[in-house]
Amino acid sequence: MKPRLATLAIGLAAATLAVSGCSKDTPDTASSGGDSSSSESADPALEEASTAVDAALEEPTSVGVTEPLSKKPDTGKNITFLQCGVGICQQIGDELDDAAESLGWNMTYVDQGTTPEQIVAAWDRALSANPKPDAILTSGVPVVVYQRELDEAAKAGIPVVDWASANPPGTPGITFDINPVEDNEERGKLLADYAAVTLDGQAKSVFVNVPDFPTLVAEQKAYEAELAAVCSECTNDVLEFSATDIGTKVPSAIVSYLQQNPDVNLLVMSFDDMSLGVPEALRAAGLDKNVQIIGQSGNEATAESIANGGLQTATIPQGVGQMAYKALDVLAREFNGDSLDADSENLLPIWIQTKETIGDPKELWKGPEGYADQFAELWKVNG
Repeated sequence: MKPRLATLAIGLAAATLAVSGCSKDTPDTASSGGDSSSSESADPALEEASTAVDAALEEPTSVGVTEPLSKKPDTGKNITFLQCGVGICQQIGDELDDAAESLGWNMTYVDQGTTPEQIVAAWDRALSANPKPDAILTSGVPVVVYQRELDEAAKAGIPVVDWASANPPGTPGITFDINPVEDNEERGKLLADYAAVTLDGQAKSVFVNVPDFPTLVAEQKAYEAELAAVCSECTNDVLEFSATDIGTKVPSAIVSYLQQNPDVNLLVMSFDDMSLGVPEALRAAGLDKNVQIIGQSGNEATAESIANGGLQTATIPQGVGQMAYKALDVLAREFNGDSLDADSENLLPIWIQTKETIGDPKELWKGPEGYADQFAELWKVNG
């Protein structure tokens, strides 16, 4: 039975939050995305960025993992998910249910909470369960918060799969990170390419971030470096907030900033939840005509804005299905004694969604078409 979770609990897993505001007002001067070839710059760096954007506008067709398991994994495994209290974690949980069912495994959900004390308590509950879990899934929390519990899991031979925590590669006790920091760096770089190309080399952006989370800091740094590399006429500033400012202080602060910096034409959200309440605040202040919003992680409100020509014009969705299935793919290989190279040799597929490709905003992109069947074939469970 899954615990009742808060509608918007902003915690240490906030790098993958999934609720945001939207608007149906279309910026007059900002491009809504689509084919990046409309930018006709002779700058080789900008042309290279255009090529990268064009490729990322194509929906991925493969989950990236192609090496089948050596054998069908044993059934009856007990997997515990330390589940954060935000929308995307609940969506991942739903996908884990389906993936585990196809493997004949059992899922248990433990509410992870939001504070270090709550997170440690959740780990203690998971480790004291009878029977003990065969594996633990966690997300968004650096190991320094739960090092003692992680050591205990390692001594008990319990593999731990993590994502979006920015733990260093090869962190002892972490079997695999399906969303390493490189994932957010790639997203930041791609957002910069998109900004430079769709605004014809004239992006005047501000990156809106929560620096408490290392993955988002890495994303910001990648954005800044790439924008400077591909666009000599582009500029960027940074606005920093705490997680508790989302939906409260963020909208008014952005309004104030834009009133003082009217040349800004792009808001880049480190994750889409940062835009909660922002479009409405911009409309009320009459600042919604010359600026657009882009971001990453994706959610229904973001998708609605993009689909209906609102202020948010593009996002890089997280793909909750591919995340859940890849986590269990790692465990299936681990239980089999197979190499994890098939999973480590690629990041999760990413895709820039625009108005032309977003489709039904209520049907969020979960991964490449047929992702569940692709993994089932790798797991040898189709027969």
